[in-house]
Amino acid sequence: MKIAFEYPWVLALAPLAICILRCPSQRIQILFSKIEFLPSLSLRSTINVVIFLLLILAASGPFSFAQIQDSPKKGRNLVIALDASGSMEGSIPGSQKSKFEELKSIVKEFVHRRHDDNIGLVVFGSFAYIASPITFDLKALDFLIDYLDTGIAGNNTAIGEAIWRALEAIGVQKASQKVILLITDGHHNSGSISPKKAVEEAKKAGVKIHTIAIGDDADQKHLQTIAQKSGGAFFAVRSKEDLERVFETLDTLEPSPIRAKNYLHKYQLFWIFALLALGLMLWQTRRGV
Repeated sequence: MKIAFEYPWVLALAPLAICILRCPSQRIQILFSKIEFLPSLSLRSTINVVIFLLLILAASGPFSFAQIQDSPKKGRNLVIALDASGSMEGSIPGSQKSKFEELKSIVKEFVHRRHDDNIGLVVFGSFAYIASPITFDLKALDFLIDYLDTGIAGNNTAIGEAIWRALEAIGVQKASQKVILLITDGHHNSGSISPKKAVEEAKKAGVKIHTIAIGDDADQKHLQTIAQKSGGAFFAVRSKEDLERVFETLDTLEPSPIRAKNYLHKYQLFWIFALLALGLMLWQTRRGV
């Protein structure tokens, strides 16, 4: 049998019992605007401090349990392919940052919401590489995104190779869904793998590709075709607000369930401490302590 608390932060109030026992009433009023709400009339009484601590324990929601059983994960393998070519250094309406820096910020917020997804990262320009394999370590991914910069993979746009590397990152792992999120502001003009070949491979592997075209210079028609053929969605972005809305939409298209823990044989214990505190207060009143 193990013990846990629904609201463990309430226990941080326990040290106030020392002040209730030792501090002058003037100082106590700094912490408590109405000292008559405190659990006793005589704050120097040891019994009153015990009552206070019992009430703190009750408020923290203690419970006992036999064991913790994690709910089965129902996430997906999701790889984000970011265009880091030189053109991403340009600005985007509604923001003082470059397209790439704004994209990094929004992608990080998106990643933070992916509670049960395996997430990988591919960076592409003249060539593509796997910056992060599929991982549950979202903090490490967040750290990695901060260090990305434009030109890190060259200044051209290898869309076909980006999709291919994303498929390699997804691999053969089992997942309820496999998704690639491809984001670019350019045309395919580099790399040894054509987008057509990469999309065909994605269809065989059951991988869906969502595409985001940033700005009017992006090859929107081509990106729309990639999304349609793979069963994904296409988005055209012309401002920071558009970009934020797209990622909000992606949250609905690709929802990520919240992780939960199931406590087996769970029994609430707060009532024990509450009854003890009540009993002490009644005894204190009858005895006039």
